[in-house]
Amino acid sequence: MSTVVDIRDLHQALTAVLPHASSVDVSDLARVRLVVDRVNMAVLATDAHSSGLAIVSVVGGSDDSGLAIDLSVESVKKLLAVHRPVKVTGKDVEPDQQLELAVASTREGQVLSTRDISGLLSIGEELVLPTLGTSTLFPDIEGYLGEAVHGHFQVPPEYDGQPLIASFAVFDAAVRAYKRPMAVRLLGQGRHRFLVTVGDSFIGAVSVRHPLGSSFDDDQEVLDAWGAWLERLPSTMRRTDDDEDAAEPDAGAADGDVTSDASPADPTSTRHLSPVP
Repeated sequence: MSTVVDIRDLHQALTAVLPHASSVDVSDLARVRLVVDRVNMAVLATDAHSSGLAIVSVVGGSDDSGLAIDLSVESVKKLLAVHRPVKVTGKDVEPDQQLELAVASTREGQVLSTRDISGLLSIGEELVLPTLGTSTLFPDIEGYLGEAVHGHFQVPPEYDGQPLIASFAVFDAAVRAYKRPMAVRLLGQGRHRFLVTVGDSFIGAVSVRHPLGSSFDDDQEVLDAWGAWLERLPSTMRRTDDDEDAAEPDAGAADGDVTSDASPADPTSTRHLSPVP
C-alpha cells in the first residue's frame, strides 16, 4: 500500500484524534487506526468513554481500498514530531507539503514508512514505524457515530460547545487543530451522552457527568458541517449474523461506551468515508 496525503491535513487529524486513544498500554484501544481508501483516510481512536474520527483527503498514490493500519500512541507522537507543517512568515499561501505513506512487510513484522515528498526532490525526512496487529476487538467507531448522526439529525445543535471545555477537554485538541467551531448534540434520551463535531473533518462522542444548559444557535456553518456527516457515515453499524436483531449498541456498557459486539471479524472490511458533493 502506498498513499499520499497533505502533511497539514494529516497532522490536524492525528492531533485531534490522539487524545481519544486509551492510555492503558495493554488495551486493544491503546492505538490509533488509519483506514485508507482511494479518496480519504479515516483516523480513529477510542478509550471506550470518548471517541474521535477525523478524515484526511488522499491526494495521490492510493492503490488499496479498505486497508486498516493500527499505530501505537508512541508511534503517532513520533510521526507528529517529525512531520510538521511548515509555516512561511509573511505569505498568504502555505507551501504544498505532501507525505507518502507506505506499508511493507519485514522480518520483524509489518511497518509503516513515511517520507516527505514535498518539492522537486524527495529529500525530506523519513520514518519507519512498526504497526500493531489490527485488533478485531477495536470497535466499529464509524458505525457507532453513523447510527448516532442518522438517528438524531433532527435534534438541534447546542452551539457553542466551548463553555463545556472542562467536561469536553478531550476535544480541545480537535478545536486547536482545525480552528473550527465545536458543536454539541444530545445523544439519546438522556442528558449525559453527546455527539461532538469540529468543523467538517472531525466527529466524536463522549459521556459527561453533568447536564448541559440550553443555548441554541442555527449558525449555518455548524448546520452545514453537521449535515455533511450524513453523506460520510453509514446509517447502521456493521453487525455479525448473531447481532442482526440488535437495535442498539451494547446496552450493558457504561455511559458513553462506544464499544460494540458487532465489530466485523475482518477489520479491513470497514465502510470508508467518501467525499461530500
